[in-house]
Amino acid sequence: MDTLGFGDSDDPPRSFGIPDYASSVVGLMDSIGVDRAHIWGSMTGSRIASELAAGWPERVRKLVLMGFPLFAGREQQRARIETAKEEQWWVPREDGSHLLRMWQHALYGFGKDIPVALAPTEIDPIGWQYALDYIADGVRAGDGYLRAALTVYEHDPRPALRKITAPTLVIGLAGERMREHIAGIGRAQAVGALIEDSRVVLLESPQADCRATYYLAESLVELTRTFFEDPDS
Repeated sequence: MDTLGFGDSDDPPRSFGIPDYASSVVGLMDSIGVDRAHIWGSMTGSRIASELAAGWPERVRKLVLMGFPLFAGREQQRARIETAKEEQWWVPREDGSHLLRMWQHALYGFGKDIPVALAPTEIDPIGWQYALDYIADGVRAGDGYLRAALTVYEHDPRPALRKITAPTLVIGLAGERMREHIAGIGRAQAVGALIEDSRVVLLESPQADCRATYYLAESLVELTRTFFEDPDS
């Protein structure tokens, strides 16, 4: 499902917290007649999924959390909040330059050396599709992107993680572009250590951030299917 305010979902009716987003998942399950399900969440979605599993344990069979954002301490958390506020790449500009910034962010990330020109043939097909989807979603979300990001960054997920009882697979990501608060096996192990019944795996990706679901699609499907179908997990 698309998080409220993103993709084809409606905007939240008010300022939402992570528990509110989790409640919206329950609302969707109720509306389509699903009492209990396997839940899979990536990045922001992993925060929502963990809150769902903690607050509505009877609705979750098994849980997968990929690229879970977890700060090492308050200093790192404050720094990420300030960076998010400064980026402002989604703010529309009359000359359309915000679209170029979104394109550069999608392909290279901020703070990278941007080529003066880049032919479409120089972009791998997966990266090309990600960039197109990223810009379309960013334009539709507008400043909702910042609101949702701050909701995640200002929320402490540890109490919810400690309440999770569903068997949980924590997927850590490793790659050149991974932001510090969601990088590598160490952070994934820190998440898994807070969950009663968890296992942790690390996946290498050429683009280890939101792009990972594009670059690792086949591996993620196989890993997830194996976990969900394993009677011993």
